[in-house]
Amino acid sequence: MFRNEMKDKLKAIFGVPKVSFDEPGESYEQDCLFVQILESQANTGQGRARAKVLGAVMMFSQKGKLPFGFFNKRIQNADKSLTKDFFFFDIDVDAQNSPARLQNISERRASFIYLYSAQYDPNQGQLTSISFE
Repeated sequence: MFRNEMKDKLKAIFGVPKVSFDEPGESYEQDCLFVQILESQANTGQGRARAKVLGAVMMFSQKGKLPFGFFNKRIQNADKSLTKDFFFFDIDVDAQNSPARLQNISERRASFIYLYSAQYDPNQGQLTSISFE
């Protein structure tokens, strides 16, 4: 319900070419923003779909390409229309005991709460015939 919109916003906020909701593999794919959904409360009613999503983002890259403060800087410089539905916290956490560090790869993380709201008007189809008995 909310993934496509969230994906587009995260791409624009962090300036990354790829956003994935999959778990990062052992290859530590670089320059891809991985999104982990920890909890999602969704409901629909009165023509609206709403969700409160708790999650985290992480990214791997070469040491020089992903400096400390990267996430914070991108969030601060992003257009407010992109960040208004997000609350970011624990920004730019550096995973000290990450196996990626052994391969000279930086790993940055941030947690977020995302509030989703959109019009909900599912296609009801067309009535083509009626039979009365």
